[in-house]
Amino acid sequence: MIGFIFVLSFCFTLLATILAIANNKNWYWLAGLSMYIFSFLASWSIGGYTLSIAFAFWALAIGYSLKRIKKLSHIGIAVIIALIVWGAMIATLDDAWWYLPFSIFTWLISK
Repeated sequence: MIGFIFVLSFCFTLLATILAIANNKNWYWLAGLSMYIFSFLASWSIGGYTLSIAFAFWALAIGYSLKRIKKLSHIGIAVIIALIVWGAMIATLDDAWWYLPFSIFTWLISK
C-alpha cells in the first residue's frame, strides 16, 4: 500500500506540475503537497533531497499567489530563495522537524 501511495504521489506531482506550467499556477500548491508526501515516504534515502523540490513548488505557488512572478528571472529568484531556505533547514533541523505534520497525525491516531 505504501508503495502505491509513493508512486501515486510522484505521478500526481508530475501531473500537477504540467498543469501548473500549462494552465493554472495554483497547481503548484498541490504539486508541493504531493512532493512533500513523496519526500516523506522516501525519507529513508532521498527524502531530504526531494524535499527541496517541494520547497521550490511552494515558493513558486507563493510568488504566483502574491502576483510577484512576472518574468522568467523571477521564477529563478524564487527557486534560489527556496533552495537557500531548504539548505538552512537541512543543516539546522533534525529529521523529525522536517515531517512534523506526519508526527502530529501519528500521535493523534495513537490516542
